[in-house]
This record gives sequence, C-alpha cells and structure tokens, in this order.
Amino acid sequence: SEAAPAPVAGPGLYTLRVSTYLNVAAQRERAEEFVEWLHEQGYREARIVTSRNGRNLYVTIGSFETTRSDEAVRLQREVRALRYKNETFSDAFFQNVNTL
Repeated sequence: SEAAPAPVAGPGLYTLRVSTYLNVAAQRERAEEFVEWLHEQGYREARIVTSRNGRNLYVTIGSFETTRSDEAVRLQREVRALRYKNETFSDAFFQNVNTL
C-alpha cells in the first residue's frame, strides 16, 4: 500500500508563497488558473490559501520543516525562474503556515 501523502500544512511548517491576489471573484479565477498551470508544470502541491483576514488569496507550494532543506532551496530557485503570462516570481518567499 502507498504511504499517505504528507499534510500540506501543519504546525511550525513553512510553505513557499508564490503570489498574492485580492480575494475577489476575478482575482480568484486568475489564481485558480495559475494553480492549474503550476500543476501542469509538475508542482502538484500548489494550492490557494485564503489569508486569515479574508482579504487575500495566496498561491503556495509545498510544506517544509525548514527553509534550508535541499528540497526547499531547489523549489524556491525553480519557482523564482518561472514565467507565466509575462509574470515572474523572483520574490517568492517562505512563510510559516501559521502566519498566512
């Protein structure tokens, strides 16, 4: 039997915050299209997280115990090099999931 997938978020974990959208219908649609594109690029853990205050939508990828792991550093480098509809993500940064 396959191992259960690791949870996407948990206490003390970090995620890579790729982009931010306002939490309005048109922006949510853009965020959903972006996540779909990320999935097609192989970033299966990409998802949309609503900010605590409900004003923003964050597109995040992954879950990491530390931002210094090889996997985390590689993901950040790859994502910062992506281009999507003339957007770049050179400012993608790690954020503690408890502060999203």
